[in-house]
Amino acid sequence: MARKRMLDPGLWESSQFGELDFFERVLYISLISNADDEGRLEDRALLIRSKVFPDDNIAVSKIEASLERLKEVKLIIRYHAGDWDIIQHPKWEKYQTIQKPQPSKFPPFAGTLEEIGRAHV
Repeated sequence: MARKRMLDPGLWESSQFGELDFFERVLYISLISNADDEGRLEDRALLIRSKVFPDDNIAVSKIEASLERLKEVKLIIRYHAGDWDIIQHPKWEKYQTIQKPQPSKFPPFAGTLEEIGRAHV
């Protein structure tokens, strides 16, 4: 279930965000609104399409390619833990204040931001 999320106004001036095309920008914002209280969500393009674009005829391959692009510009981390493929917003705590946080059902990313490169957003 989606929760209320905030978008920092600096997002629109971010060089990382500016590198994205229109579809990638919409997808990135949708990942923020669909993340759990720890900034994680399941990394399955088909599931993301069903939640974000239920009435649109968008190829799963387009979503997958866009997720890879978001990873390239270091706006998201994609990793596997246990039985899950997971997306993590790397600076979630900096931009989201959760009033009554619920623990994530997804394991946290075990690496460091240095391993994937620092996100600037």
